[in-house]
Amino acid sequence: MINNPLVSILVPLYNAEKYFEETIESLLNQTYKNIEIIIVNDGSTDNSLKLAKEYENLYSNIFVFNQENSGAASTRNNAFNESKGDYIQYFDADDIMHPDKISSQMNVLRKYNFQDDIVTTGKWVRFSYNIENFLYIKKSIEKNYDDTLFFLEDAWRNSEYFIGPSWLISRKLNEKVGGWSTDLTFNDDGEFFTRVAYNSSKILYVNDSLVYYRQDNQNSISSDFSIKSIRSHLKSLNLYEECLGKDIEKNNLRYATAKLYSNFYRFHFPVHIDIKKEVYSKLKKLGYKEPLIKFNPKISWIVKIFGVDIALYLRWFRDKLVT
Repeated sequence: MINNPLVSILVPLYNAEKYFEETIESLLNQTYKNIEIIIVNDGSTDNSLKLAKEYENLYSNIFVFNQENSGAASTRNNAFNESKGDYIQYFDADDIMHPDKISSQMNVLRKYNFQDDIVTTGKWVRFSYNIENFLYIKKSIEKNYDDTLFFLEDAWRNSEYFIGPSWLISRKLNEKVGGWSTDLTFNDDGEFFTRVAYNSSKILYVNDSLVYYRQDNQNSISSDFSIKSIRSHLKSLNLYEECLGKDIEKNNLRYATAKLYSNFYRFHFPVHIDIKKEVYSKLKKLGYKEPLIKFNPKISWIVKIFGVDIALYLRWFRDKLVT
C-alpha cells in the first residue's frame, strides 16, 4: 500500500446551513492532505445544498451528491458507495475536526503497515457554540486494545463510547462489516461501530486525534427521545448482543451486556410496559432478575425491600420536583 493512502471523509448533510461552513473548513484544514470529501445532501430544505455546491466549485477534492430524504444511515451508505478512499472517516455536518485528527491517526496506522483490520480512535470533547467552550471527560476506554472483546466489555460495563467521528477505519473493514442499519433511527452509530470493533484485530487510541462534538444543535438526531427512537435504541442493543454470538460467554461480556440493557432502562425510565417487559426478558436470559443499577447508599434499603423500579420512580419523582 502507498505511504499516504487516500482518506474519504463522508459527510451526511441535512439542514445544517448554520454549522456547515465551520465544519467543512475544519476538514479542508487537515494537515493530512490526501483526502476527498464526499457530501451527500439528504433532502435539506434550507441552504445546505447550495453551500455545499459552492464549496464543490472551489475545491477539486469535494464531491456533492443529492438524494431525497432517506435518513442518516442511508445517506452514509450512499456516501461510502461514492467514495474511493483506502480509509473511511465518517463525520457529521455540525461537528469540528482538529487539524491533526487524521494525520495523527494515519501516523499510527503507518507503523502497522496499514493493516486492514486495525482501527484507530481518538479523544472527543463536547462543545456549545464555540470550541473554546469544551468539556472533556476522561474515559477508561481511552487506551489500546489487543483483544477487542475487552474493549466492548469495558465500554458496555462503564457506559462509555467513542462517537462516530472519532473512528478511522479501512475501506476493506467497512466492506466486511457491511453498511449502516437503515432500520435504526437512533443509535445507528453505536450499532455500526460495535460491528467495526468486533471485527477488528486491534483498536489503537490516538491521544492527539481530537473531535469537537456539538451540543447546541437542537435538530440533532441524538436529541430525539420519541417512543420510536427509544424502541430503535433497544433494537440496537439487541443487535449488539447478536453481533457477539457465542463470544458472549467470553471474559465478562454476559455481565457487560446486562449492564447495557440496565443503563438503557435507567436512561429512559419510566418506559412503556412493552419495553419494560422486553428489557426484563433480556436480563432474565442473561441470568439477572432486574436491572443492574447503582443507587446512593442512603436508598439502597429501598432497592432491597421494594426493588429497582420503586427506587427509580422515587428518583424520577425527585428529579421532576427539582426541575
